[in-house]
Amino acid sequence: MLPYTQIAEFIVPNLSVPDIHAFTTTRLLPNISGPIKPSGWPQAAHPRGNHIEKRFAEQGSPLISFLPAPPLWLHQTHGTTIFDADNADIEKTRTHPPTADAAVTHEKNTVLAILTADCLPTILVDQKSGAIAVAHAGWRGLAAGILENTVNTMSATAEYLTAWLGPAIGNKAFEVGEDVYRAFNAAKDAEAASCFQATTPGHWLADLYALARLKLKRLGVARISGGEYCTYSDPRRFYSHRRQHDHERMATFVWRA
Repeated sequence: MLPYTQIAEFIVPNLSVPDIHAFTTTRLLPNISGPIKPSGWPQAAHPRGNHIEKRFAEQGSPLISFLPAPPLWLHQTHGTTIFDADNADIEKTRTHPPTADAAVTHEKNTVLAILTADCLPTILVDQKSGAIAVAHAGWRGLAAGILENTVNTMSATAEYLTAWLGPAIGNKAFEVGEDVYRAFNAAKDAEAASCFQATTPGHWLADLYALARLKLKRLGVARISGGEYCTYSDPRRFYSHRRQHDHERMATFVWRA
């Protein structure tokens, strides 16, 4: 099988950090498998009992051959809790995914994973300590501090951090109401307000990528790449919850070799 970097159906970030590997799946996986129902998956992997279809679900799936170990999944809730894989029982984690929306590790060949379909998958790498992280950063998590909590859990120094923003809903498709505008304090924060474009009264187009970059910039992170996709407007490659109203997702993986 070809290495993951040569699979056209994967989005591979250019992190420019030695020994760091990562990719995001797309819906173009004809050589991997068809949709797999979650039979055999821990129920905890499915928030509120949702039956998420996965193209890579169980061990034995061809996707596993691209990874050095089975991935560590999370029970995602749009919160700000961080899973520290270095202080966890890995085997227990494989059968009982922890409730969290980001994961951090310093260990080699520990594969961190999240699921998204419009929310923003964010990878962080500390070039000094070797720590890596992946965060599920929808607007709720971004506003509440998921990226800040992730960096704090990594115990990282900002000048050594590299960030990549994976496929998410774009700024021309993400219309929001006053709840989102208020969550980012945009009425009083001019920089946050610049990430919103007014449409009709009480509604804005929100730039999730710009909001994430603003958060990272305020943390002192200077090296940020990615952010050029729109899951909503590219149905050939990406799932979109807003467009499809279903539970199909892309997966983002990261590990250090």
